Amino acid sequence: MIISLTDRYCNEILKLNEHILDYVQQKGGENINGSSLARSFVGLDSAMAKLKIAEESIRNFRDEYFKNAVGKDNWHDELIKKAVYHEEDYCLYKESHPEAKEIVLSEETLMILRKRLRDIDMSTRLYNALRCADVDILYDLLIIDKEKLLKMMNFGKKSIEEMNKIVDSYGLKYDYYIRYDRKEKVFYTLVE
Repeated sequence: MIISLTDRYCNEILKLNEHILDYVQQKGGENINGSSLARSFVGLDSAMAKLKIAEESIRNFRDEYFKNAVGKDNWHDELIKKAVYHEEDYCLYKESHPEAKEIVLSEETLMILRKRLRDIDMSTRLYNALRCADVDILYDLLIIDKEKLLKMMNFGKKSIEEMNKIVDSYGLKYDYYIRYDRKEKVFYTLVE
C-alpha cells in the first residue's frame, strides 16, 4: 500500500511536469502568464510534499520491520541490518549454487566488511558516486548492482576498474552474500 502511494505521487509529479512543459511550449516561452505557471508549480510542490511524506512512511515502516527482525540490541550494527535486508538474495544464491558450503565468517573478515566508505582510499569521484548510490560500508560495494552504477553520472569504466582494485585489495569478491543467525549471533557466507 505504501509503495502504491509513492507510485501515485510520482505519477502526479510527472503529469504536472508535462503540464508545465506543454504550457511553456504553447506560449513559445514568451509572455507566459505568471499566475498559471505559479499554479502549476504550487501543484508540483504539493505533489512533492506528498511524495516526501510517503517516502518517510516507507522509511519508518522499513526501520520498524528491521528493528523487529534484527533485534533492538543489534540495531546499531550496519552489517547486521544489511545481512537481514539481503537475506533473500543469500537464499537465492544458495539455491542456485547447491555445491556452495556455508561457513562462519571470522572477526577479521567482519571488520573488513564493516569498514566505512570514508575510511577506504579511493578517488573523490568514486566516493561521491558511491555515496549517491547509498554505499555506506565495504559490504555494500560487494552486493551493489554495477549496471545501476554505470547509469549514474560521472561513473564509468574507470570507476568500475577502481572498484575492482578495492575489492581485490581486501581479498573479497562481488556477490558476497552473508547471513546473520540471531540465535548463534554469527555471520555466515557461502563458498564454492
